[in-house]
Amino acid sequence: MLSSQPISFFTVPSSFPAATGFRTGQTFQTLVQGTAQDSFLLLGGVRVPLNAAALVPGQTVDVEVLSVAEGLQLRVEPTAPGALPAPVPVPAAPSLDQVVATVLQSLGAPGNIDDAVRVVPRLVPETSAAVRQLLALFVSRGSLNADLQDLAGLLQLAAGDGALSPQNFGQFSAILGQMAAAESQEFRNLARQMHSDRSLEARLVLALQAGDVQESLRGLQQNLRGLVAERRGREALLTYFQGKGLLQRFEKSARQVLDRLTGVDLQNLRGLEHNYVFWELPFAQDAPIRHAQIHLLDDGHGRKQKFDPRQATIVFDLATTRLGDLWIALQLQPSRCQCSIRSTSETGADALRQAAPELAAALERIGYSNARIQTARWDGDRLRATADLMARFRGISVEA
Repeated sequence: MLSSQPISFFTVPSSFPAATGFRTGQTFQTLVQGTAQDSFLLLGGVRVPLNAAALVPGQTVDVEVLSVAEGLQLRVEPTAPGALPAPVPVPAAPSLDQVVATVLQSLGAPGNIDDAVRVVPRLVPETSAAVRQLLALFVSRGSLNADLQDLAGLLQLAAGDGALSPQNFGQFSAILGQMAAAESQEFRNLARQMHSDRSLEARLVLALQAGDVQESLRGLQQNLRGLVAERRGREALLTYFQGKGLLQRFEKSARQVLDRLTGVDLQNLRGLEHNYVFWELPFAQDAPIRHAQIHLLDDGHGRKQKFDPRQATIVFDLATTRLGDLWIALQLQPSRCQCSIRSTSETGADALRQAAPELAAALERIGYSNARIQTARWDGDRLRATADLMARFRGISVEA
């Protein structure tokens, strides 16, 4: 074999203890080991000392056993380095614009890509999964309540058949009850006021001014997510649903709940840029309000300061049975409130326009004497409305 690599020959005398273990024609591929002053080869478990400056520890060598008059000879040739394979080009990671475009298409949403990009907080991972969970909140109504109720029904069935303990079902049911306003005095009052003739918007302001509403909701949603994830991982429960032919339904409802709650958490990454809280209320399907998302921004202080409800922007993104979809923005200052109400329903917009004086009076009764009310039609583009709201985060330092 012709080679440009230096070839060394080492005689193995017949007196060498391992000489009888080698056979003419044997070949090995191994590494030169040891140090430059004490190098050796390990051949079939036998240490063969070397004495050649041309061989460097760490080299890969081909060894052939030859027969000579003195006994056996080792022909040692460093392995010729093969041609290195051409580096495989690593495709560039898709840009956020590309990820957003793909996600919007998968959601069947006609939303504007630029608007969607403005909605995504800077700390959200730019992956299809994360962006999809986030944008789904704003391009499709979904139904957190419907999925929660379906999960509750399935878990109740499992508890009745002994596949889930009553205590485990009770934990889920208790949190669900609180989120649905069954066990929270604040939300019972709020739900009752929604059925009354008094101003919904003014009552929502009062509820938020109670202090810890947003924190209690965030805690409930975190607990709920942990419970759903834990139930989803129970092998015995999954086996039970599989036996009932309900596994696919359970997985779908659980996944949709977890995706929805994860999307809420991703949106709340804005709270690392500014005093901001976002949450979603799972109203019953037959309630006057079918869907409700709330954005709460502190306009008075930086991120590290305590939230001040007297200087805040509160936005209610609602779907109602009588007034259509509503986008209600309240800008609160110590003595006045600017309220903008937009409705997708012509009749709803007219009704709100006629009720503007009543709403101003309601706001005045709770301390906003200079309330200004504006009403208008709305095209229902929640993605754009949210993007416009998020525009205030541009250029804000996360250390502010």
